[in-house]
Amino acid sequence: MKSILFVFITTFLTISAGIAQNFSSGQTSNDLRRDLSQGGSIWVSTRSKNTNIEGSVYLFSSWVNVSTVYMKEASYQIQNLNYNIDKDQLEAKFAEDSVLVLNSQEVLRVKIYNVELAQYYNAEKKKRGFFQTVVDTGEFMLLKQYSVSIKEGTFNPMTQQRTKPDEYVKHEEYFIKRKEQEGLKAIKLRKSVILELVGSKGDQIKAYVKDNNLRYNNDFDISKILTYYNSLSI
Repeated sequence: MKSILFVFITTFLTISAGIAQNFSSGQTSNDLRRDLSQGGSIWVSTRSKNTNIEGSVYLFSSWVNVSTVYMKEASYQIQNLNYNIDKDQLEAKFAEDSVLVLNSQEVLRVKIYNVELAQYYNAEKKKRGFFQTVVDTGEFMLLKQYSVSIKEGTFNPMTQQRTKPDEYVKHEEYFIKRKEQEGLKAIKLRKSVILELVGSKGDQIKAYVKDNNLRYNNDFDISKILTYYNSLSI
């Protein structure tokens, strides 16, 4: 079984030759083959997935990318990578019905489409998982964790037909991780919470938010707000 798995990985990485290589230390795709095969990455088929549900469990709508994966021993560039929210795992697409699942225990963080995902321990869920880094002020990080659920469609009992299919719904939760602490603190994106985070810089932040027509409940705006807050500390 191991030899079959290795053949699949070898084929995948041969096609990706020149892209799947360590850009920082000069390792080749052969090194990546070895690391993935020894590191427990697995090859899975997606043929049995339920196609009757609208939407997707993946974070990104497109798989066309060259992403950077930071592992324990090296950093690699891999093409066609995506994040499966439902299974909390990174997958590289080889074909429409097959993906290579990276061993999460070997991955520290990844950048896909300039979005950084890194692993942290969620004490409430009692497990490690991937979180998106919304902004890093140096003092603390604002993180976002995704989850997905299935919204049941509608059914017409008269015609015995479904009038609207089930669909995947993505959810977002936000956390603060302070540099000196291991744990995460769940927060809501609202004005009072953000002003508490910025402390004595509150008046300057409120003025900045007003002048730039920003919102406290939008993580894109929050990234701007906290980046500005960080500039005030320089």
